[in-house]
Amino acid sequence: MSVYYGTDARLISARDWGEADRLMTFFTRDLGRVDAVAKSVRLAKSKLSGHLNLFSRARIMVTPGREYWRLLDAEQSSESKVSSDALFFAQNIAQFLVSITVRDELAYGFWEIVSSLDTIRTTEALNRAKINSLRIVGMLPEKDDLKIFFSPKAIVFIESRAHGECFADLVEVDAFDAGIRQILATNHMV
Repeated sequence: MSVYYGTDARLISARDWGEADRLMTFFTRDLGRVDAVAKSVRLAKSKLSGHLNLFSRARIMVTPGREYWRLLDAEQSSESKVSSDALFFAQNIAQFLVSITVRDELAYGFWEIVSSLDTIRTTEALNRAKINSLRIVGMLPEKDDLKIFFSPKAIVFIESRAHGECFADLVEVDAFDAGIRQILATNHMV
């Protein structure tokens, strides 16, 4: 007997798979990260063709498969598109989330981040989302160890005592990004 799950989701990554399939990575409200194969979706006659655009919100139905989930149905939400001024930031955070999670990981805290992709329009908001993501997966260093990775200005930002004044300076932005990469390397995620 097959088991089916319906959940709200946001498509954050997709790549062609085989002749006509596509492997899609969703972050879902109820199941966490789901990597699902959409069978024959690249064919013109596919019922899913055109219903799932990158970063779109949708109500999906999936069933477990041997290696990946199988996408059975999707209904794209009307408020699902990421605006063009938020696209760069959406791509950046999506790549970051894929790099720090594994499929079928039940990290529910990510739903809040991916459901607000269209509101991430500044370097400050992007870096706040990255810090929150590291916190969710338990990779953010303890308060005393933050100085190993970040400048004092960045630490104040991370501890949420200030806005992103440190991101007005390009040197600080580069140093912050280097700190994130160093945390990922320390956790063998690079």
